[in-house]
Amino acid sequence: MPFPAGGRFLEIGCGAGVTAVQAALAGCEDVLAVDINPRAVANARLNAARHGATAVRTRVADVFAGLRGEGVFDGVFWNIPYVSLAADYVHTSPLSRAVFDIEHQGSRAYLSGVRDFLAHGGSAHVGLGNIGDLRALENIAAEYGWAVRLVATGAAEPDLHVEHRLYRLVDHDAHP
Repeated sequence: MPFPAGGRFLEIGCGAGVTAVQAALAGCEDVLAVDINPRAVANARLNAARHGATAVRTRVADVFAGLRGEGVFDGVFWNIPYVSLAADYVHTSPLSRAVFDIEHQGSRAYLSGVRDFLAHGGSAHVGLGNIGDLRALENIAAEYGWAVRLVATGAAEPDLHVEHRLYRLVDHDAHP
C-alpha cells in the first residue's frame, strides 16, 4: 500500500486495524480507521495502542456515513467484502458483513462516495481477492467514473489459497 507519509489516511472497514496501524507506522500524520462493527473499532483502537500508532483515530461508521466534517484524505482504502449475495440475504453476525456485500451495496457506497473524501492529488485503493467478482467491481467503478488498475498481489496466512489484490482507482478518463 502506498501510504501518504506526512499525510492523512482513511481506512474503511478497518477490522482489527492492521492497515491503519501500518499507515501510522509508515509516517501518516493522521489516520482514521472506521468500521460498522463497534467490536472491530475497539479492537483497532487496542491494536493501535499496542503498536504505539498514536496517529490512529477510530470511529464506528458505515462506509462514509457519519464522516462529514472529517475533511479530505491523501489516501483512502477499503478491503471490500469479496462475496456479493442477493438482496434476500440477511447478515447472521457482524462478522458476515466483512465477507458478504449484499448486491454490492457496500462497494457502491464506497465507489460513489470516495471522491468526496479524497484530497486533490490523493489516491483511492480497493482490496479484492481473486475469489471476488472483479468484473462487477470494474463495472460499478465505471458507473462512478473510475477505472480499476492492479497495483499488487499476494497471499498470506491464514488463507494461502486466496490471492489478495490491491487496486488503485483512477479517473476513468485518465491515461493508464
